[in-house]
Amino acid sequence: MAMNPMRFRLNLTSNLSLALASFFIAFAIWTIAKEDEMTEQKIDVAVRFQPPAYATLRVEPRTVQVTVRYPVSQANLLNPASVRVDLGGAIGEPRLWAGVNEEKTRTVEIDPRNAVHNLPQNFQVVQVQPGSVLLHGVLNAREAYIEPRIIGSPAAGYVAGKPQIDPATVMLIGAEADLDQLARNNNDEVVVPTEEINITGRNEYYETRAEILLPERVQLAEQQIPRATVIIPINEETGPKEITGIPVTVQTYSKQLAAQVTPAQASVRVEGPLSLVQGITAQDLVILPRETVEETLNAVSTVKLDCQFAETVPQKIREKVNIVQESLNPRTVQIKMVRPSKSTAIPKPTPPASIPARPSATPAPLSASASSPTSGTLTR
Repeated sequence: MAMNPMRFRLNLTSNLSLALASFFIAFAIWTIAKEDEMTEQKIDVAVRFQPPAYATLRVEPRTVQVTVRYPVSQANLLNPASVRVDLGGAIGEPRLWAGVNEEKTRTVEIDPRNAVHNLPQNFQVVQVQPGSVLLHGVLNAREAYIEPRIIGSPAAGYVAGKPQIDPATVMLIGAEADLDQLARNNNDEVVVPTEEINITGRNEYYETRAEILLPERVQLAEQQIPRATVIIPINEETGPKEITGIPVTVQTYSKQLAAQVTPAQASVRVEGPLSLVQGITAQDLVILPRETVEETLNAVSTVKLDCQFAETVPQKIREKVNIVQESLNPRTVQIKMVRPSKSTAIPKPTPPASIPARPSATPAPLSASASSPTSGTLTR
């Protein structure tokens, strides 16, 4: 039976249409499958971080290997040079862990989800090798002496002494340029001031806690408090006074002898609170020979002198006023044993803590000594 040509043509056309449709469907499926196909690539990426101005940091190693997974169809979107690994806040607070005069080290873990940046959409970080880096840090630091700012004056007759500061120094951190601008004292030492401390009208020891005033962009290193204890000694004003006309006192044991002293008087300097020093007179002091004097008629001795307070001087003066022995003038006197003159013999009380003259072979009761207008004071 012969085939109808028209029907054959229709069947052929229908078959071709089905074939083409199948091809396009298959191509579409292949394309979709191709888009879903993933690939991986390893790239070397520099490790970055933003150090604070007050510290110098370095990382080890400087680069890490990042494995990236992405669709094959988007391979042309990957630019390895633009990928970054940023430690960000993982570096912590360097002022808490970095060294002052030498490097200290901190281990920083790299989080693949947050540390890798600048990847196109649909790109995933599979792995970062190594997974951690070492961060070495040293603080830009200067040791500074605390300088109290004292204003005002103590009460009249009182003076402020040198302040005591605790702590005496603090460690400052900041950018090198800011640290170089810090104030310095006459010894070329870095100093930072405290708030003002007013001592107006004070007449005794004063202690306070004062705030340390830091320059802009400069801060204290870890575990330091921005306050210092300041102790200011406030004492009565002191000064010297020269006491003149003090008789040189020599005690004798023999009635038959008297001490002729040349020169008969001496002077000495005393030092202490002015309110006490100003009231001291020659009657409050006693000058004695330091060594024993030979009691033999016409014997001449040269002896060194010593100055003491008289027994009547109050204990407060003894404790606070100093007799400057080196200021004695003269430092030595000449003592000659002579016969006492009855017409000029004047009994005198025995001074305290005096050094007696050497007794004769036959000791006798204490005798009154005489004074001579030309050669010195004859004393008991």
